[in-house]
Amino acid sequence: MPKVSTDADGYYYRAWATEEFGAKSAPALEEIYKEYFAAPALRPSQPGPDSFTRWYGDQFYHSEARRLILEKLSGHQVFSLPNQSPKWSQPHVAPSGTPDSRHEELARDVEACAGAQPRWDSVWANAVAAEKLADPDRRNYYQAQVLTMIAINRESNLMLLELARAMQDDDAGQTAKAESEAAEALRALDAVQQEMAAAEYGKWKNWYRGDWLTGVYRTHELVQDYANHLKDPLAKLPAPALWSGWEGYFHIMEYEDDRTVDVR
Repeated sequence: MPKVSTDADGYYYRAWATEEFGAKSAPALEEIYKEYFAAPALRPSQPGPDSFTRWYGDQFYHSEARRLILEKLSGHQVFSLPNQSPKWSQPHVAPSGTPDSRHEELARDVEACAGAQPRWDSVWANAVAAEKLADPDRRNYYQAQVLTMIAINRESNLMLLELARAMQDDDAGQTAKAESEAAEALRALDAVQQEMAAAEYGKWKNWYRGDWLTGVYRTHELVQDYANHLKDPLAKLPAPALWSGWEGYFHIMEYEDDRTVDVR
């Protein structure tokens, strides 16, 4: 997820770009990453002692989208399966807001993502233009480590923007407009998956097969479910459960099993 950039980061990216893509690319990539760190919107802090500010970034776009869809399609009765502690935390009904708080959430997501989209578009355009500066034998790596990373955030931002707009229009009875926006959200997710596939070259083939935590494919499934519901209210519905994070940690713990590491 994006973070705040510092002067030290600027030096790091100049050195990194020189090593990975050749010295010719370094000045451009330093500027691109300054843009990258400034592109995402901030989610306003929540009131209370546990308040915090979140970036709108890769994983958050998808967890937010899945939550919004499941709450909408379940009538705000969503069952939550624990993620990081499935062996000792019990499943439970997820907290649900009021109709007013839902309207506020959708408005916040629309405002934040609409404001961020031109910034992400600029980062993308500059990164595409700078690709020619990379050494020819490193352009596959440039695709994987620069273009794909930017595209995941850019297209995921667009996905959440269009989904939130669709839900606003759905609530307002503007179903045809909502269907069009849901279709745009699906196209944005298709673009993410195309960029991920483009990054899987050589020994990195199937790298994104393990995309369990961000879960782009799970988001795609749920946005498709929502689009189907808009076209046909009697369409099949997904299970009203937030469980995709559980999948990732299940695979991780299954792999770890009883392995230990000597850290002494």
